[in-house]
Amino acid sequence: MKSANQGPGGPEGPGAGEADALPQSLTVGEGRTAVDLVLRRVGRDLLLTVTGGEAHAGAVALCWPDGQGGVACADLAAGIHKEGPLARECAGVIAAAAGCTCAVVAGIHQDRATRDEITTIVANAAEGARRLAALLTGCGPEEGTHD
Repeated sequence: MKSANQGPGGPEGPGAGEADALPQSLTVGEGRTAVDLVLRRVGRDLLLTVTGGEAHAGAVALCWPDGQGGVACADLAAGIHKEGPLARECAGVIAAAAGCTCAVVAGIHQDRATRDEITTIVANAAEGARRLAALLTGCGPEEGTHD
């Protein structure tokens, strides 16, 4: 994974000319609070994985344009996993920026994580989604909701 400080295009990450060059990956944070994000195209839609620590598929979220300038979302978490709201937030940010459906698979596990570590992990994931969203200008000629 590329460090958030060492992404393509220099210290600020991918340049504007690389917005359509997917997949894009970045890592936000360091050590136990590092979060890895990988964004790729799936047809006209987008798939984002958000992982950290012991990576797994703890939750999925799907957000899509609602036809009224916003996004609609659904999420599902496996068992006791708590990544559902995080997956939903990241999917919403990406779907709103790109104007197409975004699915997120999230799984972050750190043994005995403290409250401060959890807060930092969540902030790092949200920051990573915002950085990736800033690269997106749309999902192409078939933007918007699906038939």
